[in-house]
Amino acid sequence: MSCTKNKQRSDYLYYSDPISEINNGLITKANHSLTQVNHLDDLVGLKLIAIRKWSTQTELESRGIAHTAVDTIPQALNMLIMRDFDAIYSGVESISYYAKQANLTSEIDVVYFPGLPAKKLHMCLGKKTPNASTLLQQFNRGLAAIKVNGQFDAIANKYALAGRTL
Repeated sequence: MSCTKNKQRSDYLYYSDPISEINNGLITKANHSLTQVNHLDDLVGLKLIAIRKWSTQTELESRGIAHTAVDTIPQALNMLIMRDFDAIYSGVESISYYAKQANLTSEIDVVYFPGLPAKKLHMCLGKKTPNASTLLQQFNRGLAAIKVNGQFDAIANKYALAGRTL
């Protein structure tokens, strides 16, 4: 499981070295009228979809920005394309990957927030997991090795993450 670091999770999770990055943005229908958004406050008034319990959904909640929460990426994509929604607010790489798998890339566009830095993703491991520290050290050593030998880049290219990984 990958996740971003945050204070709340740090109470019960250990984090690996960074394994990739994700950029929060909007996934819209192709030929949408949204050209640029600069701040989350620009989303007020849009009909938004967010994946329940993901950091993007909690961001919208904490700012009081209206949205419809769904449980899965396929559900979000279906609602965007088939119903009257303006955008999905999420990590664009995750949504784009699923759209590619479902042959929907021609039906969507991505709108990035200018100046919003990518968030680092880590392999997350529960602190109560037996041998968690040892497992994390082994994972980090293996991660470093595949970055050196080129396997990491091959995996990133396979899943269309080139240019977005560390």
